[in-house]
Amino acid sequence: MPDRRPCLSCGYLNTARAETCASCGKPLDENSAPVHPGETLRDPDDLTLPPSPLLRAVLRGEPDAAVTAAATSPPPPVTKVTVDHLSPSAGEAALLRDLAERLHARKIDPAVRYAGFFVRLAAFLTDGLVLGVFAVPLAAAGYLGMRAGMLVIGHFQPIEPDETIFTILTAGWFTMAAVYFTVLHCSYGQTIGKALFWLEVRTLDFREVGLVRCLIRTLGYVVSSSFLGFGFLLIALTPRKRGWHDFLAGTCVVHVGRKEASA
Repeated sequence: MPDRRPCLSCGYLNTARAETCASCGKPLDENSAPVHPGETLRDPDDLTLPPSPLLRAVLRGEPDAAVTAAATSPPPPVTKVTVDHLSPSAGEAALLRDLAERLHARKIDPAVRYAGFFVRLAAFLTDGLVLGVFAVPLAAAGYLGMRAGMLVIGHFQPIEPDETIFTILTAGWFTMAAVYFTVLHCSYGQTIGKALFWLEVRTLDFREVGLVRCLIRTLGYVVSSSFLGFGFLLIALTPRKRGWHDFLAGTCVVHVGRKEASA
């Protein structure tokens, strides 16, 4: 489409060589340069920007007064007022220092090492051994207590182990195990078995775990034990070495150094 000359009176677009407006008959301004229809929005099919001195200076290479003045004017002098204006406030300076300290600490912190399947299995078996050491005397104490109660009520026959006694002892062992894992993870982040292998349970952002999270993680052992222990096998398959109980509680198990473990 050829360039057109707009009429300043009615806005009609005339041909580039027209001297008078074909619509209103008024003479065209000699200073009006032919413009492309893309520089006006009078055309409904025209989606380009309206005329702009800065846009014309960029597209046609014509100098713009404001741009030329800004380029040729000297930079403002540096004074105490401008320095104070650009200087951060006390609160902003404190935030910048805190951000710098965090970036520095993150840079020098050692890489996180997630505990793998076999070391966690060794720690879990150690905890099972510890629970077994406590379970035997507790089971014997429970049996002797029941025997003493039967003697008090005049039942002198020896108590034969049956399903009820086994159920009571099993429930007592699971209760003791739940208290063991929940309390130790909440208080120290590790059980006796994990402490021997320098392991610690933490949240996904490596913070200490709370009581509710520890209780959910302990109950999650039941879920991980289902399907032939597939929830525990996920520790060997996932990138962050997490089992189903870790996914439920939002936790992970990491290696800790001796200095960190003793702190």
